[in-house]
Amino acid sequence: MSSTPKTIQIFLPSGEPHGIRIAEITTRIVQVIEVPRSLLADFLAMEQSSQVSVYVLVGEDTGDDDRRVYVGQSGDLRARLAQHFRHQQVHPDPCPVPGMARPAAADCMEIFETGSTLFSTLGFPLFDPLAAATEAEKPAELCFCRSPGAGVDG
Repeated sequence: MSSTPKTIQIFLPSGEPHGIRIAEITTRIVQVIEVPRSLLADFLAMEQSSQVSVYVLVGEDTGDDDRRVYVGQSGDLRARLAQHFRHQQVHPDPCPVPGMARPAAADCMEIFETGSTLFSTLGFPLFDPLAAATEAEKPAELCFCRSPGAGVDG
């Protein structure tokens, strides 16, 4: 993820900080819309709910840092979310794209980076690395002794 400065705008359609929140980097067209499950009906009435979307369903916080996350895509988010919640289960709909053209792959990566930044900003660091090894954690250079009687075949 790039470390260039960004301006992020968060819009609260209802004025409530714990309600629906729409986040975007002001120079890009990607938006992340956080919708609490209890406000799904309100979101489905919004214009944004019928757009082409990549969406993320985040499971309830059970307190054990092990939330379930589902990532999907849809040409009509309103219909797809209604389907998810009508069945109350998730049916994966993977769409692998082997041999994607380099310009399209670059666009996808930019969208992913934008979404990742916005998710983290809203408190969902779904795509952040879990941990980066520091110099102190990296193993020291290993040396091997290969001689008769050293216990190593060789």
